[in-house]
Amino acid sequence: MKLLRTLIAMSNSPLVSIIAVCYNHEKFVVETLDSILDQTYANIQLIIMDDCSSDNSVQVIKDWIKIKNVECVFIPHQKNWGLCKTLNEALTYVDGEYYQVISCDDILMLDKITKQMLVFEKQPDIAVVSSNVIKIDPDGNILDESKHNSNYASGIRKSSNLFKTLLEKNIIEAPTALIKKDCIPNGKVYNENLIFEDWDLWLKLALKYDFYIMEEALVKYRILSTSMSNTLKDSTRKSKDIVIILSKYLGLHQETDQLINRQLKILNRKLYQFTFSAFFSGKTPLTEYFVKLKSILRINSRVKNLKINR
Repeated sequence: MKLLRTLIAMSNSPLVSIIAVCYNHEKFVVETLDSILDQTYANIQLIIMDDCSSDNSVQVIKDWIKIKNVECVFIPHQKNWGLCKTLNEALTYVDGEYYQVISCDDILMLDKITKQMLVFEKQPDIAVVSSNVIKIDPDGNILDESKHNSNYASGIRKSSNLFKTLLEKNIIEAPTALIKKDCIPNGKVYNENLIFEDWDLWLKLALKYDFYIMEEALVKYRILSTSMSNTLKDSTRKSKDIVIILSKYLGLHQETDQLINRQLKILNRKLYQFTFSAFFSGKTPLTEYFVKLKSILRINSRVKNLKINR
């Protein structure tokens, strides 16, 4: 049997665990799993999580495992847990010294893990190695290459500077990040009350550790209409989560407090603008508009309290 985690029995390379998370990705999951199986890095453990897909994803995954004769961990949920809770469960199966998470609609470049592990070998004290992405549409056509890191040469991002940068913008693309497991906090790593998993973790890690960012694009990141979109509902929920995350870091330093307060002001302004444009475009019914406006007012109230109590 082909053992994905021990393709080369004599290899001394550290084990890398890859968590592939599937939710209604039957059209793309095989391409994602193939990109993991075909990695030039040999010592990989594959963990596949399906979070109660309503399409044929589970059967597609089972067929792939059988056809490819792959030994892996496959956990299909009978009810939807949400991304963060699913990832916390997946981490209990991780045996690797390093791990990464990928959605089952994205694609790893064949030498992604090899190149990032070479960085860890040269820079053993860093916590995360990330890279650029190439954005693609549902058909695999290239949309654009991420510009998050276009002004940066490849290299180490020092903890103090990176933390301030991350407070203003999440420059770490989740599927590109390879993480040293020893650096993640004990207990539940991902906050299960949040709808997005990555930014909160990067901020936690950047308080203590340096990162390494690669200019090279090592992941194809697929943009889908079912991704977290710019709908009024998603924007309101996402805004609440941003307030929750930023509030944890108030009071650390005067400089970072100023950054956080500026970000909260920008968030409020954007949310108001989005809400009013959604209503006047006719896309949001009057009743939904007032419900969401009440949510925004609650967010504003919380922001003001944070500023007063910091």
